Amino acid sequence: MSHALKLNEGERQMVLMALAHLAIERPGWDDALHRLALQIDNEEGGRPAMYDQFRALARVHVAPALRPDEGECKLCNRPAAPDSEFCKRHAGGEPVAEDYTP
Repeated sequence: MSHALKLNEGERQMVLMALAHLAIERPGWDDALHRLALQIDNEEGGRPAMYDQFRALARVHVAPALRPDEGECKLCNRPAAPDSEFCKRHAGGEPVAEDYTP
């Protein structure tokens, strides 16, 4: 079952901003939110352009308030594991296969 939703430009941007903020608040949902964003955003290099811009802003303004004691992974900008420069996925400091997209 699929649904159609009519949004004006302002509403579309508001939805993308909300998805981006949620991606920062709930890092485990990033992949699903990214796929949703691709459906309503302009794609640049396989990524939703405006969603990524909102996500970068949310990372600066929202993430520190949510997790003031956590840093970001040097490879993917996800929250780093405690006492580490890397997230759990990159615990060894090396990229993993999923980091490479064709």
